[in-house]
Amino acid sequence: MPIHADQFFAGFTLLTLLGVLGGIVRWVWTQWQQTSEQRAAVLTRREREFEAKQDARVDKLEATIRALEGRIDDLAETIARQRTAIELLMWEVARLDPNSPVLGRVERILKADRLVSGAVPPELEALARKLDEPKTDL
Repeated sequence: MPIHADQFFAGFTLLTLLGVLGGIVRWVWTQWQQTSEQRAAVLTRREREFEAKQDARVDKLEATIRALEGRIDDLAETIARQRTAIELLMWEVARLDPNSPVLGRVERILKADRLVSGAVPPELEALARKLDEPKTDL
């Protein structure tokens, strides 16, 4: 069976169209891959930037926490020294003037703020109770 020119050109045209179609598909596929790779690169870069910012923030917060912890330790030491000084002064005032109304007020304030140790001598407790009683000798 001989091939006619029309059949030859129709087959050739079909092969040409399939070749062009294959080229278009390959071009679209390549473009899609390049776009996908570009998006992946952008996402990877953004993720690294985000992680770097997050790490910087965490480092800054940790440094702030360390500084605050150091400051709190310093303040705790200062308060302990001041509490000791106040207790010494209270003892001296109690020795010199056990009926001092200021002594009772100071002790109540310090107890309210929990700055005085719990070991209060009985005579000071009795004095504080005496000072807390209402005056009835008008």
